[in-house]
Amino acid sequence: RGGEREYAGTIASENQDGTLVIDYDDGDRDPAADPTWVVEVIKKTLRKGDRVMSHFRGDKRNQEYPGRVAKVHSDGTVAVDYDDGDRDEAVPADLVRVSNAKSSEKRAKHATVSLAA
Repeated sequence: RGGEREYAGTIASENQDGTLVIDYDDGDRDPAADPTWVVEVIKKTLRKGDRVMSHFRGDKRNQEYPGRVAKVHSDGTVAVDYDDGDRDEAVPADLVRVSNAKSSEKRAKHATVSLAA
C-alpha cells in the first residue's frame, strides 16, 4: 500500500466508489484497493453484453456515456450500444471500461494485475 514493491493479483470486482477488490496471488485480499495502485494490466477482456462506460465516437476528448458492448471485434475495438440509443461501431478497447461489479466479476478471471503495495 503506497510502497515500492509490486504484488501480482487479480481484479475480483469494482466497488461502487471506484475502488477495486483485489485477490493477491499469495492468498491475501484487499477489499478496497486504490485503482491508481494498479501498475500493469496483463490482459483485458470485454465481452458482449458487458455494461460499460465508453468515450463517445472513440475519442478520449469526448465525455464517457453508459452503454453495453454489442460486439467485440478481432482488431481490438468494440461496438457499443449507448443507453440513449446512439451506437459506436468501433471504439478502441482502451477507451471502454466495465461499469459495474457484475460485469467486472465476469472479466476478473482475465484481468491479472501487478500492484504497487
